Amino acid sequence: MNSDDELSEKLKEHFVIFVCEGTNEEQILKWLLAEHKIDLDEDLYTLEHVRSVRTKIGKKGLEKNALQVKYEKPPAIVYLLDSRTEKIVLSKEYRQVPIFYVITAPEIEYLFILYLGLEQEFNKVKGGKNQKKVSEFCKEKLKINIKNREAVKNVFEENVENLVRAAKRYKSSSKLKKEEYCIADLLSN
Repeated sequence: MNSDDELSEKLKEHFVIFVCEGTNEEQILKWLLAEHKIDLDEDLYTLEHVRSVRTKIGKKGLEKNALQVKYEKPPAIVYLLDSRTEKIVLSKEYRQVPIFYVITAPEIEYLFILYLGLEQEFNKVKGGKNQKKVSEFCKEKLKINIKNREAVKNVFEENVENLVRAAKRYKSSSKLKKEEYCIADLLSN
């Protein structure tokens, strides 16, 4: 597992282009940045391309619109996603650009389960014939549209520290591979 400082320090060497797989990843990232929980100067990152890789056309646009720009520092991509298999493949010209994968497997909504203390209840329905995905479980249990832009703040009771605690708890129980990070790795100490 990677140390918190390691990713934070690597990012300080780059101009960071944030990209998110889904709405909740995007909302969590924006909230953490707004509350200064991620230690990056505002002029050394962009959220302009945060949705750019949701389609194949968007992935090509990322190169054209983000990587052809001259930045103060060399660019790096930070991709928040729940899939361990999905990768951004850059053309030969841009393969030197580092990509840091911030994994939220099995789904970003697992942070909701951790915060609400519903792990044991979820574990009962995550396997077997009638298994439920994390998002299905949360939607059913919380009785809200969990993909709604306000869902993240509503679940964490408008308190970013609740999100931070859930992210750290996720890190302590996750099985990250060598080049994978989690949301807790983005957090400033």
